[in-house]
Amino acid sequence: MSKEQLLQELAEAYEKLIGTATEAAQRGVTRQGDEWGPREIVAHLAGWEVMATVRIPHIAAGMPPLEEARDDFHGRCPSAKQLVTPRPVSNFE
Repeated sequence: MSKEQLLQELAEAYEKLIGTATEAAQRGVTRQGDEWGPREIVAHLAGWEVMATVRIPHIAAGMPPLEEARDDFHGRCPSAKQLVTPRPVSNFE
């Protein structure tokens, strides 16, 4: 598979994920007890995407992957609740 094909498949999967999460949220699917809802899942994936933007360039440059346990990453990342809690726009200015 070429790089272009791989990137196209990734883009299509991303669009499908966002579309599915949006549709679920519009239908009123939310977090139930300890089970994550669409917002929490997307927030979790966004955290891993941020980590990938740090790690992938290192790997592509031939450097060894960063050694960090998954639990260490989770401990440093904002929780899904923190990422999806509505906040005033002024908090981001």
